[in-house]
Amino acid sequence: MMLSLRTMNYQHIISIEPGKRGGRPCIRHMRIAVADVLGWLAAGQTHQQILHDFPELTEDDIRRRQDAVFAQDRAIVETQHPERIPIDLKEELHVRSDRLAVEYRRWLKELGVTYGTFGD
Repeated sequence: MMLSLRTMNYQHIISIEPGKRGGRPCIRHMRIAVADVLGWLAAGQTHQQILHDFPELTEDDIRRRQDAVFAQDRAIVETQHPERIPIDLKEELHVRSDRLAVEYRRWLKELGVTYGTFGD
């Protein structure tokens, strides 16, 4: 049976204790903060490297931590609707600080990109 990430309960995996790690969410009452694991992954460490350095963690701890973060962010990500940008630079008034955006739009036009854009 497949469970929806929105209905999963992470309380048995992620704990918050005021006297431990400044009240930051930790994994299974250990002194390993969820943010630490996220940071190690963001820095490029593999699951195997993390498990080698912290044998008290399990592969399931890491995966469920990732699932918990995804579940929290999912509603926000799924409701994003980026605005379409004009490719024709004459459709907007530009100031000096827009230089990067102007160059980006010129580059999109050169590539022939039209998804997420309007005008020609």
